Amino acid sequence: MTSDAEDPIELLRLGDEKAPIVISLSKFKGMRFIDIRRYYFDKTSKTTKPTPKGIALKEDEFELITQFLTGNTESLRKLFTSNLNTNELTFRGTTLEKKARKKAASSAAPASYALKNWPALEFFNVDDFTTSSVVNFNKKIKVIAKLEQSNPDFLNHLKDIVIAYHTAKNSLHFSSKQKPADILELIEIEWARNLNVQQ
Repeated sequence: MTSDAEDPIELLRLGDEKAPIVISLSKFKGMRFIDIRRYYFDKTSKTTKPTPKGIALKEDEFELITQFLTGNTESLRKLFTSNLNTNELTFRGTTLEKKARKKAASSAAPASYALKNWPALEFFNVDDFTTSSVVNFNKKIKVIAKLEQSNPDFLNHLKDIVIAYHTAKNSLHFSSKQKPADILELIEIEWARNLNVQQ
């Protein structure tokens, strides 16, 4: 850039600490741009520096992209999780596992469980709160009532299994074209991965 350019104002830094994506406000010749650029770690200066290639959005371009993202947020999110093949699921699962382990290590409030009565035949439901989750076990189900009497410690382990399943079920999206057996298999793979996180 020439002397007409001003130092960018950093708005957001995300991703890997040594190779982040940085979103900033840039000014050049009286115009303002939203600059999106990958940075790299410079070993000589021990700092992150911008790569030569990036995207500089003009105001009207930024407005169009904002409208598109706002109007299509849910469908765009589903693009990352819909109809995953085995390789995609494995790669995604590994990434999620790392994030989950990091989150679990910093979490001050692990999930808990409660015993309740309700008429439905489901043996559990999950209440998701801001700080933690609570697994409610239905005492109307005979095996739950027996566990409460004979082996209450087992319910704590069952709670972990349910939380892993709950997380797996809510982390994937499926299309109507997929077979139920395939959907269940994908959930089971995620379920097992989430159980590993809790070890």
